[in-house]
Amino acid sequence: MYNNALSRKFKIILCATLFFCIHNFPTTASAQSKKDESVSAQIEKLNQRIKELESLVKKGQEISHKKSMSDSLDNLALKKEVADVLRKKTEKASTRKTLRTREQNTNFPVSSTMNPGISVIGSFLGTGNNIDHLDRNYGIGLDATEFAFRAAVDPYATADFFVAVHKHKDPLVAFHDEDHDDLDEHDDHGLEEDGHEDLDPHGHGENPLEFELEEAFVTLLNMPFGTQVKAGKFRTKFGKLNETHPHAYNILDLPIMYQNFISRDGFIDQGVSVRWLLPHSAFFQELTFQVTDGPAGNASFARGDKNEFVYNAHLKNYFDLSDNLSLEAGLGMISGQNAEKSGSAQIWAGDITIKWKPLQRNRYKSFEWTTEFMQSRQNHGIESINSIGWFSHMRYQTQKRIFLGVMAEYSEFPEFNTYNQKAYSGIIQFLATEFQKFELQGRYNKGNFFESFYDFSLRAVFVIGAHGAHQY
Repeated sequence: MYNNALSRKFKIILCATLFFCIHNFPTTASAQSKKDESVSAQIEKLNQRIKELESLVKKGQEISHKKSMSDSLDNLALKKEVADVLRKKTEKASTRKTLRTREQNTNFPVSSTMNPGISVIGSFLGTGNNIDHLDRNYGIGLDATEFAFRAAVDPYATADFFVAVHKHKDPLVAFHDEDHDDLDEHDDHGLEEDGHEDLDPHGHGENPLEFELEEAFVTLLNMPFGTQVKAGKFRTKFGKLNETHPHAYNILDLPIMYQNFISRDGFIDQGVSVRWLLPHSAFFQELTFQVTDGPAGNASFARGDKNEFVYNAHLKNYFDLSDNLSLEAGLGMISGQNAEKSGSAQIWAGDITIKWKPLQRNRYKSFEWTTEFMQSRQNHGIESINSIGWFSHMRYQTQKRIFLGVMAEYSEFPEFNTYNQKAYSGIIQFLATEFQKFELQGRYNKGNFFESFYDFSLRAVFVIGAHGAHQY
């Protein structure tokens, strides 16, 4: 009975449970389904809104781009219009100026870039010596002034003009040889009848200033085979120093070898020069060949009476031994009619220069050693006279602007090889800037035809204007 009642209760509970589940399950599923449909609708609305926004942004960019392009075109048109107006005004102004210039019969305006580079170099010199018989042993004043005009003629040529104002310089010493009867023919060498050196070795005294067209030449730059041609009046490529102007020497005067074999001013002549840079890359090599008319006032050569010229050849070689060390060697020969016009004359020359300039301290330390040798041969029919000369100069840079130098010299004379001169010098240079320097040189002179003597020179050099660099 008890079991039947329990079984009946269990059946009632089970039936109630089944009824509840059956009644509620469809309701839950239906609610979930409705919820999912609502979320999908919202997502769709968002996607549609995003597309609408993207469309608006794209339309805005297109409008902005079109406006920018329009503005740019407007700006270009405006700029072009302004440029046209300015060009027309400039052309009208230029036309009026040209017509006015023609009416005034004046030259057309020329750009300043067409003007030559102009420079002036002044050299002031003070000298002294202990020669007993001179009336004046000391002097001071203007030694020389150089006016330089340099410019490019066109892309194919350059022109150089150098006008010098200087005092006449007599030979360093004079001599007399009683064994020769024709000594009066050699006045250019300073020969005197009393056999004494009574000339002023520094060109002071009553000598007036002399104006001279020192150089005037044109250089054609791009000639066949990589050559350059120079024509006019110029310093010839003779020896190591002849092409250098006196104010740029590292010594205060030309070596006595140059003075005795050539002149106090060096070898300057009129003619044609051809330079050829040899086409190889092993080292620098330059060949120069020159034909000149014949110099005046030259101790070895003269202008020929007939179709005779002076011929000069020089070979320059340059080697980089290291980053700090270089070597330059030159060979040359010059030939022409001798100064007496009694035959021919030749001079052979060789020079060697060693330069040391460290890369890391090149502004403060350097060393240079130059040695040059010359041999002169004067032919007078069956008689020939051979003379030699040489100098050796060393210069050491101790500080940025201070250089110390020493020099030894020896020279005979082209017509009198039995006479000789020797000189030993010490030099101090102070290079304040690239445009001014101060130099002091003391020298001891001796020879076999005059009494030994001392002399000194103090020089100041100033440069204004656009003066080009000298050869290395």
